[in-house]
Amino acid sequence: ATIAQLAVFQHLFGQACETMSGYNPTFDSVSTIMTACGFDDDEDDEDTPLDNVEQAFLEFLEDLPYTSSVLGGGRIPISSALPIKQLITGTDDYGNEKPRWETALEALPYYLAPTGVNQAKKTMQGLAMFDDDLPINGSYTKNTAIDKLKGDEPGNLRFSVEDTIPNRIQAGVFGQWSNKNARQYFDEGYAPLKEKQVEEYVDSGVSMQEYWDYRQGLAGLETNEEKVDYIANLDLPLKAKNIFANNVLDRKEDVDLKDYDKFADFEEFDFATKYPEKYEFFKENNISYNDYSSNEKSREAYNWAYNNPEKYELAKAVTDDVVTYKEYTGALSDITADKNSKGKSISGSRKKKVASYISGLDLETGAKYILFKSEYPADDSYNVEIINYLNSRDDISYSEMKTILEELDFKVDSKGNISW
Repeated sequence: ATIAQLAVFQHLFGQACETMSGYNPTFDSVSTIMTACGFDDDEDDEDTPLDNVEQAFLEFLEDLPYTSSVLGGGRIPISSALPIKQLITGTDDYGNEKPRWETALEALPYYLAPTGVNQAKKTMQGLAMFDDDLPINGSYTKNTAIDKLKGDEPGNLRFSVEDTIPNRIQAGVFGQWSNKNARQYFDEGYAPLKEKQVEEYVDSGVSMQEYWDYRQGLAGLETNEEKVDYIANLDLPLKAKNIFANNVLDRKEDVDLKDYDKFADFEEFDFATKYPEKYEFFKENNISYNDYSSNEKSREAYNWAYNNPEKYELAKAVTDDVVTYKEYTGALSDITADKNSKGKSISGSRKKKVASYISGLDLETGAKYILFKSEYPADDSYNVEIINYLNSRDDISYSEMKTILEELDFKVDSKGNISW
């Protein structure tokens, strides 16, 4: 019972130390048992029982006396005083290239003044996270005294730190690795943020963890559609989502995800963003994006409607389907007059063919008159019938009727009187 109590209190003491200093200095048997049983796994973890046992064994090795000192520079900073691996490879602890003279120079203080050097280093690096010249408070890849003497830029951001008095005290006493973001940074193996990513993170105003989560989710996506869909569904403020989306798309004109959920998909949202006036024209005329984009003929027909709004009003008086209307007018343009033996056009022959073609269409009689009149505006044979037909159409407003008549060469004065 006493041993069990000791293990529990040792575990609680170790967790308290980790909260303050960033590491657990105790031989924590309770934590090892919990790891072996998988009690510390998240819902998304896919660790097998063998994985949990392996992790527990490694945790046990790290807890053995002096092991962490030799491997990681604990109480006895052997790895700092004798950076053999770094001197051989010419890299730092993270595999980045680093001149050997810099590594040796950083180790020199441990020989000149072995007592207290590690604490002084912790304090300097910890408080350096709050320098005023940093883009945002935090730990950067180049924040040593030698880096500053060389005038180097801060480098890439490992993790940010909130500027509070408790955080300053913690960093001054236990160093830069004592912050909770530091533990998360190493536990999850996050990569340092580059300059543009730091700017994005600062501008977004989200927490460090939220930004890490965002970057991880984005990493597995390839197309802009996948990326914007992912960003739009994040549980983040609209400002942050807009910044992320615009950085992903990298376009001259900014996009706004405010009404993203009102669009059928990214393709429609993208079209509305690129061509807002055309998209609004389609909405006003009850043309869905799906109707527009269904095929090449549809795109050509609706683009014609957008570029010729007056003629489009005329088209709607003939048939509700502008694609069909364009097929009619295309067929009419292919109709030619017959020629005599001398190769000259026979007068009236085309007009007869046009009348014959239109009469065979599945349209109301008034719509046929309008289509015929659009081909021969000077022919007044059916003017009265056209006016009566338009007046009978409840779906055509006064202004639309005026536009249609003027397209057919009628004259409509300010009082609504029609003449020709």
